[in-house]
Amino acid sequence: MNFKFLYSSIFCLIIIGCNSSKEKKLSFFGGTIQNAVDDKVLLLKNGEILDSISLDENASFLITIPNENSNLFIFKHGIEHQQVFLEPGDSINVFVNTKDFDESLTYHGKGARKNNFLIRSFLKNEKDELKSYNDCRLSPETYHNLIQERHKLRMDELNHFTSNKSTSDAFYDIAKADIDFNSYRSYEVYPFGHFGYAELGKYKSLPDAFFAHRNTINFNAPFLNDHIGYNRFLFFYFNNLALDNFYKKDVSRKFDKNCVDYNKTKLDLIDKYIDKKSIKNHNLKYAAREFIYTSKNYNDNKSILNHFKEKCNNEDYVADLTSLVERLENLKPGNKLPLTDFVDYSNHTVDFNSRILRPSVIYFWSYHYTEHFIEIHNKINLLSKQYPDVDFIGININNEPMINSRQQLEAYQFPLNTEFRFKNFKEGVKTYGLSYYSVSRCILVDDNMNIINSEISVFSNKIDKHLKKL
Repeated sequence: MNFKFLYSSIFCLIIIGCNSSKEKKLSFFGGTIQNAVDDKVLLLKNGEILDSISLDENASFLITIPNENSNLFIFKHGIEHQQVFLEPGDSINVFVNTKDFDESLTYHGKGARKNNFLIRSFLKNEKDELKSYNDCRLSPETYHNLIQERHKLRMDELNHFTSNKSTSDAFYDIAKADIDFNSYRSYEVYPFGHFGYAELGKYKSLPDAFFAHRNTINFNAPFLNDHIGYNRFLFFYFNNLALDNFYKKDVSRKFDKNCVDYNKTKLDLIDKYIDKKSIKNHNLKYAAREFIYTSKNYNDNKSILNHFKEKCNNEDYVADLTSLVERLENLKPGNKLPLTDFVDYSNHTVDFNSRILRPSVIYFWSYHYTEHFIEIHNKINLLSKQYPDVDFIGININNEPMINSRQQLEAYQFPLNTEFRFKNFKEGVKTYGLSYYSVSRCILVDDNMNIINSEISVFSNKIDKHLKKL
């Protein structure tokens, strides 16, 4: 049976009935998730979860949303997310395959054309982003002209679309912002991409027109909190803006991304320019967390954390980063490996006190990052042959059902006997200071479970040196 067709048909009947009941202040959002990795879909607004909707037996869902104005929302499944634009009376059905989330995403129903335009725009932004890193080799003038040409082409497409469709001012503002911030991000990428860390001080030689967009930005437009393009732009924007202070005394110094003063300046600038609390808190957390994960100095982490606390009024964010700093300190070389329970792929509880009897490498992976999953397991296979006296222990950090990670391992014929998962996901992730963005590091311990190194990657050219000493 074609469940996609069946669900779409039922969805349309529901919407027709709802529209006929004159519920003009409602919006309807539903769809089907192929290859679902979770049992629910989250709907977010302004960074807050509005609803959590369970998938039915056909991996489908339907949400009724009180919606008196045109609004941009975020829907999330697993770690993937995307924006959806809903106006009062819209009834949208989405189909998405998690194996190729953004590229497979299509909308149907009333309001679908607008959202299909936005997802096409998003995918074009992705391609432009990849191009811009290579284009950074161009001269400033050539690069500037190239970005302007791309922007004009994209605006022509938007104006053509709105001239042939009945669209609202709210849609136009969001679609234009998508194009604008893609261009702005391209300009902000250039200094780091063109000059590199060694000569980054030369960014001051760029023509004034290069950053003219900075004078036109409304940081507090209501829809920006859920606008993906805007949030991507801010990361590069504040990185660059903080350079003025870094190079205030010496433009010839080599850039250091872990300089405490530079990172404090970033937090100061976020606090200065962004008034909307939800956007401000999100960017403060992102900037502080990035530093904490890459810094190896506890006192520096505490300094950034205290600076972050002065500016962020989201208690959950403060608690998360405070806990993160302490957990990472517990992973310092010389400390005992923190204990938490694991389960093997027979669902038996495993105590690492009895499991780790030899020098060991504990590495982490997520099936959401297929390329990394394959590369790290291939690397581990090589290392295990080179160092037969060392155990290599894989930890999957997904919170979804075990069958998902098991199938991934079996599909690539990787052995299960050295693979584990956290018995309590939240406790395990907190204990080891993990996120989906920190799977590149591993933990080296001796046969007494003393930590030797907790920051190194198995792909590092120094890994052999460390393994020989275990």
